[in-house]
Amino acid sequence: MPAAIELTPSPRSCFATLSPWHWLLLTAIALTPTLAAVIALGTAHRLHRSAAERESRASEASARRAQLVKTLDDAQIAEARIRLRVSVPTFALGWALFVFCEDIFSHMCSLVGPSASVPAPMLIPAAAAPILVLLSCRPTDRVAIRCACLFLVARELYEASSSLHYVLSEELVAARAAGWDECSSYHFSVPATKAVLALYHGLFYASSLRLSARPALQRLWLGLRCYFVINALLRLLPKYALAVHFGCSSDGPAYSVLALVYFYGFGLLFSLPLTAQNRGRVHNLLGGAGLDERARRTSAVAALFGRDGFRSTRSRVIDAVSRFKAVRLSALSTAVLGDSAASEDERALLDSHAEQASLGGVDAFISHSWGDDAEAKYRAIEQWSQAFAQAHGRTPLLWLDKACVDQRDIERSLRGLPIFIGGCNHFVVLAGSTYLQRLWCVLEIFCFLSLGGTVSRISVLHLADKGASSGFGGELDASNFKLAQTACAYRKDRDRILAVIEATYGYNKPFDRLVRKLLSTERVSTELGDASTRTTTARTTARTTAGDALR
Repeated sequence: MPAAIELTPSPRSCFATLSPWHWLLLTAIALTPTLAAVIALGTAHRLHRSAAERESRASEASARRAQLVKTLDDAQIAEARIRLRVSVPTFALGWALFVFCEDIFSHMCSLVGPSASVPAPMLIPAAAAPILVLLSCRPTDRVAIRCACLFLVARELYEASSSLHYVLSEELVAARAAGWDECSSYHFSVPATKAVLALYHGLFYASSLRLSARPALQRLWLGLRCYFVINALLRLLPKYALAVHFGCSSDGPAYSVLALVYFYGFGLLFSLPLTAQNRGRVHNLLGGAGLDERARRTSAVAALFGRDGFRSTRSRVIDAVSRFKAVRLSALSTAVLGDSAASEDERALLDSHAEQASLGGVDAFISHSWGDDAEAKYRAIEQWSQAFAQAHGRTPLLWLDKACVDQRDIERSLRGLPIFIGGCNHFVVLAGSTYLQRLWCVLEIFCFLSLGGTVSRISVLHLADKGASSGFGGELDASNFKLAQTACAYRKDRDRILAVIEATYGYNKPFDRLVRKLLSTERVSTELGDASTRTTTARTTARTTAGDALR
């Protein structure tokens, strides 16, 4: 809370003390960070677009690549619009409240007129300032989250140092002069407690700097909500009770009971209802205004693809294509499909079988769960490959994560996942009992449909029991799908995927509804991104026969 606000009556209000020049200076301080952020985002976007336009003049080696570049460029524009709609207004309002209602305003008042007072109700919007600054951060905005963390740390350390200075320069002297009687000890303990708590909260916020974006944001929200609760319990209630018990005055600079009631009381009122789901609702409302569903879906793919400085989308697509590989059925085995980890010998064998591929040159993206039976998965791929060979007179090229992702640089390779999915002609689902429980599987099929994939290019192979044949077609039942019930082998992967989904949709429920809609039994083909066709009813998203999928 403001470090030097006095709420005792004064003949002059702080508003009357400040001149128009002071108000102009406060306005400039309030607007500068927001304008700088908007200009930086606009400049980055223009540089990115100009680079893309320069490179678009060069002849494209592949029409498929050109279309993919255009799709991702449009997706990143949609993602930037969501960021501007969510982050800019909330940050601008939060920073303005901090400037006009917290330390900057109160200190300017004290410099201009030491006897001037700040109206007590101004502490109500002051409590909302740090909440709005955090609300401006989305789970994928790593830089913004770091800046918000540093802002909260600096705020708490300043509060701790100012309280400590006040304790040592005034209250310690007064307590010694009074012989450490009850009232002087009470007045000494109040700002000392404030300094200790501020230091504790500052260190707690600082601990989030070592975390990745989404866990760091969750920790900051936990710290801010605890900040209001702990200070209300350890400062407000004991302060008032001890003042009444000892018969001492509870008023004074920076620590009157009324100041604590306004600041921490309204801070609790503002922060406690902002659970993760309610914060997501706010982001969903702000980010989704005027944005069609297709644009939101592609913006999620753009968030997964990420950004890399001012590099154009085309150069990054080319980089991903250089790592785009595929294998034949002969390179696969039950052992390969049984465990995500590969030994050195197995890794070398898979690398020797992997072929460099081009966009549109890979016949199928194999989507599967590591929790399903390896033998059943191999039999399903074998049957699909045989059907493909009969229809085309050649064995298919397949993309399988374990065989085609560079294990020496998994992070970089997975950033190209949208390119790998968009570069495959068909999407083959090995639908075992755990398929829709794996977060990566859901994300893969979501990316395929968001990048223009149609239901006619999806083949669902229901895994059969041992000794039986896997079945083509059938429904991929997502009627009970819930994102909260999905899992990942690695916590880091789960945080990254959930950050992408939350940055786009705010919280789980809109994404749950979308997945159920995309995988429902009654769909319209144009709704799934096939804008080149007329609107026709497609009987089931995943109910295709092997022959249908191979045409």
